[in-house]
Amino acid sequence: MLKNTTSERKWLVLKTRANAEKKVAERLASKGIEVYLPLYTTMKQWSDRKKKVQKPLISSTVFVHVEEKERELLWNVVGVSGMLYFLGQPAVVREEEIFILQQMLQEGVYESVELSPTFIEGQEVEITGGDFKGLRGIVVEEVNAQKVVIALKGMGAQVVFTLKKGAVRKV
Repeated sequence: MLKNTTSERKWLVLKTRANAEKKVAERLASKGIEVYLPLYTTMKQWSDRKKKVQKPLISSTVFVHVEEKERELLWNVVGVSGMLYFLGQPAVVREEEIFILQQMLQEGVYESVELSPTFIEGQEVEITGGDFKGLRGIVVEEVNAQKVVIALKGMGAQVVFTLKKGAVRKV
């Protein structure tokens, strides 16, 4: 088995074929590779019914926690199409960014989740209650709720969580 706890392990961003994220995550896990596929629950509506479904937060993307020597194993997995690079090196996602994603999605503290492709300037706010008290983000807009942007810089994207009014305060 490949899993160990050395500090050489890093979270890398793997790109997959379209709609292959879940299968790729299963295949990687079956090879003993630690993998994280952030999923969120949403309501899907067909003409005759509604159903809650789990969808990948970031399409065509899974995260793997591997050592340098394990990287070659990733290319033998059906459905893997590439790796995200930054300045010629594999893009590394910080451990705390993965933890924030896991906690936010696991706890279900969000009303809705959407992916924002670019960084947006705005007012800094702080979450005032719950397990994420003290976490800071940027207000994207205020309609009926305030959207708090948590910038996950290692992924080159932001995740936008919609929180109820009163759950954030100006910093």
